[in-house]
Amino acid sequence: MRRSSRHTTSPDEPVRLHVGDLVIDPGAHTVTVSDKPVDLTGREFALLHSLALDSGKIISTDDLITRVWGAEFIGEPQVVYVHIRWLREKIEVDPDDPKRIINVRGVGYKLVP
Repeated sequence: MRRSSRHTTSPDEPVRLHVGDLVIDPGAHTVTVSDKPVDLTGREFALLHSLALDSGKIISTDDLITRVWGAEFIGEPQVVYVHIRWLREKIEVDPDDPKRIINVRGVGYKLVP
């Protein structure tokens, strides 16, 4: 009984995130879509991981900048738009009609399954 209640992973081990057929493994720093590996840069991975942590919730552009680039980031918010576009090109079936990373105009972005 005692053995069955033990955790098989350490509490500090990053947890795989599943958002539909999108799987993000922070420990291995890998992403798959429909079991196909997706090659992402470090910043793209951090952005996608940040969106996946709050999957289904809208995250403002300012919040994404703070989470991914850091609170000290000095620059234009367009950096988020550009990285979102690159992500869409890699994980969307049709990047011009996105179904995974949705823009909520004037509010931010959300990742949907």
